[in-house]
Amino acid sequence: MTDEQIIVPDEAHLLVAKGAALDSLETTPISTQKLMAKIQVLRSSHDSTTNPLKPLFVTDSEYEEFKARHSKDVVKKGDLSTYKGDCL
Repeated sequence: MTDEQIIVPDEAHLLVAKGAALDSLETTPISTQKLMAKIQVLRSSHDSTTNPLKPLFVTDSEYEEFKARHSKDVVKKGDLSTYKGDCL
């Protein structure tokens, strides 16, 4: 892409922070105790109407098998500044 094809807003690195700041203007502060109570309600609110995600690995052995399988494919790393040839 050329510079003419790219749109970069002024202070783009601050957009998320600005959005969070603007959103916070409409909130009401709560105490730590109230926050903890709300978190506890969320943790215990799973019932038949919610569909929590199943764990990726049910057992430790499933996790170990996954790690062993994925450790076989390792991407070769090198210095891009001295590399010659196709680079994908």
